Amino acid sequence: MKMKDDEKITRLFKQGLGARKIAKKLGYANYATITKRLKKLGLIRARNSHLLNKDKLKIKFKKNKKNLGRSAEFELIRICNLCGFEYAIPSNYAPYDLLINFGDGLKKVQVKSSYHESESKTGYTFRLKRTRNNATRTVQNKYTKDEVDYFFLHDIEGNNWLIPFDILNNQGTITPALRFPGFKIDI
Repeated sequence: MKMKDDEKITRLFKQGLGARKIAKKLGYANYATITKRLKKLGLIRARNSHLLNKDKLKIKFKKNKKNLGRSAEFELIRICNLCGFEYAIPSNYAPYDLLINFGDGLKKVQVKSSYHESESKTGYTFRLKRTRNNATRTVQNKYTKDEVDYFFLHDIEGNNWLIPFDILNNQGTITPALRFPGFKIDI
């Protein structure tokens, strides 16, 4: 193939013609020759070349702490869907985030998320309190047995725990990786 043909190939390609039509116009019997030339000229790329070079990905994924709470609720819904548990989402004014039927009736589940690492760096610490803000002050109250049956805990690294309210002994904060490793959900 001659260098003059490169100019013709480029011009015809920019006019919107494909390799087969360019080959036909220039008198080449095999359009694969034109396809190879288009690749060398940088006008088209190899099939599946996007799989070869991941550095060209312009999207940078990083964890956003602001969206962690909503992500935790979606994670619990995803787990319920995978396991076949029925669930319902209550109104905004309920003290729990989801009603789930684990097979023994509806249970009230409060979802908590955390990105605060514990002081001993052995896991993430969760606040098991409800926070209410108004114009003058912030009030934090502990949940009661009537309000919540389970706590679903989700940390920023994607670890999940489902802990019954009864065994928490009215605690205000918890590091489940230390105290409740047996309640970790691995799906």
